[in-house]
Amino acid sequence: MKRTAPGFSLVDFGTQIPVGDPGAAPNHRVADRLTDLLSAYLDRTPDPALRRTFLVAVETADALFRLAFRIDPAGDEAVIAEIRVLLRAYLARTLD
Repeated sequence: MKRTAPGFSLVDFGTQIPVGDPGAAPNHRVADRLTDLLSAYLDRTPDPALRRTFLVAVETADALFRLAFRIDPAGDEAVIAEIRVLLRAYLARTLD
C-alpha cells in the first residue's frame, strides 16, 4: 500500500501504540492475533511453539520490509519477492 495509496507511506507500523510505549510490542500483538486466528484453521490449540513460529515470521517480515524500503523509497520489488519466498517456505511446515 505504500506504493499505491496516496499518503500511506507516512504511516509507520513499527511505532508502538500507544506512542512511545515500549511495552506495546506491535509485532508480538500481530503474532498473538495470527496465532489466535490460524490455530482454529490448523485444528491446533494455540501454544507457545505456534506463537513463536508466527512471531519469527512477523519479525522477519518486518525487518526485511524495512530493508526493501531503505533500498528504494517505493519498496524494492526484488527484495519484496524474496520476502514472499522466504515466508512461504518458513510457514509451509506449519500451514501445510
